[in-house]
Amino acid sequence: MDVGTVAALWRYPVKSMGCEQLSEAPVDLRALHADRLWAVRDLELKAVTTARRLPKLLGCTARFVEEPPPGVGPGNVTDVVITFPDGTEIASTDRERVDARLTELVGKRVALVPLPPLHDKAAYRGVMASKRDIR
Repeated sequence: MDVGTVAALWRYPVKSMGCEQLSEAPVDLRALHADRLWAVRDLELKAVTTARRLPKLLGCTARFVEEPPPGVGPGNVTDVVITFPDGTEIASTDRERVDARLTELVGKRVALVPLPPLHDKAAYRGVMASKRDIR
C-alpha cells in the first residue's frame, strides 16, 4: 500500500477566505480541527454565502487569534482576525466594523457569523438551500 505524504497543511478559519498554514493540527470528527468555523452571511438572502457568489471574499485572509483549544467547533468558536486586501486587520470581536468593511468590500449587506451548533438543523437548512441556488 502506498502511504502518502502531507506536503502542506492549511486551515480556513472563515469559509471562502484565504487560510493559515499550519505545521500540525488534529483531525476531529468534523474535519481538520477548527476548519471553517466562521462564514459570511448574505443578509438579503438570509443564507451563508460563498466565494462563488462573492469572489471578492477571496482577497481576504483569516487566522485565529490563538490556537483553538480542544472542544472548539460549530456553536463554540474562538475569535479570528481578518486581513483585508489593503492590509487592514480587524478582529471578530469588533463585529460592527468587520461587517461594515465586508459589506463595503463585496458591495452588498453581509455579516461575519460563527457556525451554529450542529444540532441546530434549521440554521443548516439555509446553508443547504444556498448551495442549491448556486448550481
